[in-house]
Amino acid sequence: MTYIILLNWNQWKLTEQCLTSIFKSSYSSFQVVLVDNASGIEHHQEMLSHFYRIAFISNPFNYGFGKGNNPGIKYAIENGADYIWLLNNDTIIEENTLSELVSFIESNPNLGIVGSVINNLPDKNTLQLYGGLKLNIPRCYVLPCKYGETPDYISGASIFIRTQAIKDAGLFDEKFFMYWEDVDLNLRIKQKGWQIGVAENSIVYHMNGVSSSSLKQEYYSFVSGIYFSWKYSKCFLFTLLVGFLLDRIIRRYPLLLINSLLASYRKWREKKDQ
Repeated sequence: MTYIILLNWNQWKLTEQCLTSIFKSSYSSFQVVLVDNASGIEHHQEMLSHFYRIAFISNPFNYGFGKGNNPGIKYAIENGADYIWLLNNDTIIEENTLSELVSFIESNPNLGIVGSVINNLPDKNTLQLYGGLKLNIPRCYVLPCKYGETPDYISGASIFIRTQAIKDAGLFDEKFFMYWEDVDLNLRIKQKGWQIGVAENSIVYHMNGVSSSSLKQEYYSFVSGIYFSWKYSKCFLFTLLVGFLLDRIIRRYPLLLINSLLASYRKWREKKDQ
């Protein structure tokens, strides 16, 4: 049995679209666990009542990604899940996506984590990620994989995990609020001797960047990246200097701030001209 965990935070329409695609799946041995990060699940259960096999978990606060997903993972483990699929709620899947994941992980007992080929939404023919990314720990930097490459870690948009692997490695590190927690989980599972892979025939369509603004993304990426570097970099001070001060603060953040200010100015002008 596969337990599919969806984490929602104020995105009920996207969650409903994702669920609609899940329940068209050709693979029927699954249970959905919908975890809500304090956006009011009780007001939307009626809207979702036409879906069956859904367990609802309501977090009292917005715990972010890792800590938010952990209650769903615990629920799946306690109920005897063979596999746990952490799937972003801003995704849509094909009818055979889940069956391809199960078939691929069952083909190799050493596989602990499997990713999908992730294409963009709405342009479904454009590759977003081949399962995951390549990781440069000294610089705390990631790059997308080329098609056919083995990623260093599987992206949090779609992580298919053998339950025994997550039992071995433990749940998400709850010190990460957003970003880098998926990398950390992948590395801990790999440290336990499990392999990762990509099921090429398993397609997930992902609407990137829905959950937060670019400034908010960069803030949490920065904070979580420092904590990740502290955990894994053999030369933390070098990573802090090169990976953050030079690469982000000097090169990326000024441009991000300028673009944000320009966008705010354009919105102000549009309102003024109306």
